[in-house]
Amino acid sequence: MAEIKKTIKKTTTKTTAKPVVKVVVKKPVVVKENVSKVSLKVKVFDVAGKETGSIALPEAIFGVKPNKTLLAQAVRVYLANQRQGNASTKTRSEVAGSRKKVWKQKGTGRARHGSITGPIFVGGGITFGPRPHDFSLEMPRRMRKVALASALSQKLTDGNITVVDGDFSGKTKEISALLKTLGLSDKNGKAQKVLFVADKEGNNARRGVSNIEGSVVLTSESLNAYAVVIAKNVLLTKKSIEELLKTKEIKN
Repeated sequence: MAEIKKTIKKTTTKTTAKPVVKVVVKKPVVVKENVSKVSLKVKVFDVAGKETGSIALPEAIFGVKPNKTLLAQAVRVYLANQRQGNASTKTRSEVAGSRKKVWKQKGTGRARHGSITGPIFVGGGITFGPRPHDFSLEMPRRMRKVALASALSQKLTDGNITVVDGDFSGKTKEISALLKTLGLSDKNGKAQKVLFVADKEGNNARRGVSNIEGSVVLTSESLNAYAVVIAKNVLLTKKSIEELLKTKEIKN
C-alpha cells in the first residue's frame, strides 16, 4: 500500500508542460524583375532601301503589353468570319427517288425498309449532314484595337517592324529590289511572309506589292491582328502609321 501511495503522489505532482507554438512571420520576398523596355525608335528607309533617319512609333499602338488571350480570341473570330457556311446536303425527304416500299415487310428474311431514299442506300439521303449555317462571331471594337496593338507591339519586340518613306512608282521590280535590300526576300525574290501596310492613297505601292509571291498588302484601315500575327515581317509606310494612329489609337 505504501508503494502504491508513493506512485500516486509521484503521478499527481507531475505537471504536463504545454507545447510552445512559435509564430514565425515571414517577410514578403520582393523579386525585382529585369524588364527591359523596348525602344519605340526605328529606322526609316527610302524606296531604294537606304536609311534616311528614324521615327518614334506611337506608344498607344506599338508600346502595349501583349495580351495573348485576347490575341487568340481575335484570331478565332477572324477565321470564323471567313467561313461561308454554305455547305449543304439533302435528307431522305429531299433526294430524288421512289417512295414505294422496297420489298414487303415480312417473309423475305431481310431487314424491313420503307423507301429507297433511306440513308443506307446508295443515292439516299444523308443523316446529320452539314446545313447552311452562320459561323460569324462578333468582337467589340475596343477589343479589336487592343488585339491589334498587342500584335504590333510583339512584332516590334521581335525586331520585325520596318518603316519606309517615299513615293513608289507602282512597279514590282522596285518593290522587289527594296525587299531584297532590306533582307525581307530570298534569293529567288520570294518575300518571307511580308505584310505591307500602305496608306489610303498608296495605290502605286499596293499595285507593286500585290505581284510579289509571299507578300500581303493591306491598308491602315483594313489592318487586323490576324494578318500581323501570321506575318513574319511587317513593312509600314510613314503615312500609314499616321493614319493608324488616328483610327486605331487606344484611349482610356
